Amino acid sequence: MGCRPNSVELRHPLVKALYNIIDGEGFKQMELAEAAGIAPRCLTSWRIGRKPNLFLFEAVANAAGYDLKLVKRGPPPVDPIIVELQQLFENYGKAWEEARRWGGPTIEPQHPIGEHQASYYARALSRLMQGPSE
Repeated sequence: MGCRPNSVELRHPLVKALYNIIDGEGFKQMELAEAAGIAPRCLTSWRIGRKPNLFLFEAVANAAGYDLKLVKRGPPPVDPIIVELQQLFENYGKAWEEARRWGGPTIEPQHPIGEHQASYYARALSRLMQGPSE
């Protein structure tokens, strides 16, 4: 058993995307290979799981009318529970502040954390939601 993948399931997502373009836009493999300056068997080998050389892959993509480019990833999705906790702590801190300002009834006996802890946790959760700083 060799170390080269021979299953379509093991193909890289970009190779799969390129074949979706080739098949979806009706390119003929022979013509595309010729336009890219590669052997048609090279394209065939990618379809069955061989790993393409980056330069050849780019040549085929260009021949099909596409460019390759790197795009910075966005932040990972934020867990809705973190968003809810952040809002809860933020509102809790504001309630403490308002109660102190207006001399209203204290909310301390009802809740186990104080104003400063609520504000601290709200800020910490905000930083978590923003992801790692660069």
